[in-house]
Amino acid sequence: MGAYLSAPKTAKESSDGGGSFHSWGCSEMQGWRTEMEDAHIAISDLQGQNEGVAMFGVYDGHGGCEVAKFVQNHLPEEMSNGRSDAITSGDMLVEGYHKMDELLRASQYAEELAGYRRAGSSNGASGKSRFVSLLQSSIEQDLAELRDRRAVSRQDTAPVMMKMFVLKKLEASEAAAAADASSAAETPPPHHNPSGDLAGADDGSQGSGSESTTTEGRAALFGSPSSGVLNVGCTAVTALLTKTHLVVANAGDSRAILCECILTAVLGALSHDHKPNSDEEKRRIEAAGGYVEEITLTSKYAAATIAATQYRVNGNLNLSRAIGDHEYKKRDDLKPEQQIICSTPDIIVEKLTPEDEFFVLACDGVWDVMSNEDAIDFIRPRIANGQKKLSEIVEELLDHCMADDPKLSEGIGGDNMTCILVKLDHDELSSTSASPASRRV
Repeated sequence: MGAYLSAPKTAKESSDGGGSFHSWGCSEMQGWRTEMEDAHIAISDLQGQNEGVAMFGVYDGHGGCEVAKFVQNHLPEEMSNGRSDAITSGDMLVEGYHKMDELLRASQYAEELAGYRRAGSSNGASGKSRFVSLLQSSIEQDLAELRDRRAVSRQDTAPVMMKMFVLKKLEASEAAAAADASSAAETPPPHHNPSGDLAGADDGSQGSGSESTTTEGRAALFGSPSSGVLNVGCTAVTALLTKTHLVVANAGDSRAILCECILTAVLGALSHDHKPNSDEEKRRIEAAGGYVEEITLTSKYAAATIAATQYRVNGNLNLSRAIGDHEYKKRDDLKPEQQIICSTPDIIVEKLTPEDEFFVLACDGVWDVMSNEDAIDFIRPRIANGQKKLSEIVEELLDHCMADDPKLSEGIGGDNMTCILVKLDHDELSSTSASPASRRV
């Protein structure tokens, strides 16, 4: 379930905007998590070659915020400069997702990623490097899962033992750095390579021994600039909105839905979650040399024992598509869409009708709590009431989803949460939209 704060951070970053045929509101909240790893995009007009096209996206990071922030910064430019004839086919979004993985491997972006890393570490424990904190949380989670298994093999314990070995070396190097701090003013500081690994944290360690050990430990989990961001990534759901079409790309388990109303609200799913145990995903993972591990966890709640089954790629990730995570994209003989973890999105294209009311994009922190139908039922009457800004409706939804105690809820309602609500203007769309009879391209 990961590490939680003693009290949730409920402050939200919210905004509203709109274009000629839509209005939108969005909000994000860190919640119980020790760090905020989500990022989002809400742009009413891309300008450039695709002037008049709106773009919305939710990017749910794991292992850090770096990849999510990177996509937030660079994907709009790819969409703005992309071929306009490739919008409604979805090809532009597919190319854009693959381009993000390509850019993440480029050494010129190392400092940018390091900046996101430093900014994301501001919520860590006092004086403790973000990397050490993340590694400790990962070990705690691994140990909790091992305790809940019926049987544990040596192979099961090997990954956590390796993490504990790396953690011990890192803690020793930080202790040595702290001991040397008193003489730092008299000793010239060692040379730091600003283009070091892409996903480790610069914890300010000094002294040649600690620098070498820390870099070695980070490289074991995060890699070097040439290999990309090994164990940091993000899911990605992105929507491009024109006057006639809504095009949605999804890689991972963030989600988009559309509310259409004729007499009563009708839900349209704009994406499908990518989980390792689905037949299509499992076939790709195994063909690329990976495997899907089934893990049964048990926990006690009140007087009952609850069992839950998880499916993880190579015993680690519980999703099968993401941007980043280059540890699972090392096969040079395979295409991007054939890798163990691929960033290739599914594309759903909807021809808009005057009956389309609004659509929603959100990360799994929301969808773990609410079903698609729950979200429609929560949002629709509040829009109809007309008393609140769209961002205020989203803020209420996030508060509704947050758990009182994530440890009691088995982690449900304890994640970062980000949601975008886009309301469509019927009058502007009516003259150019399709009839409800033929919607999906």
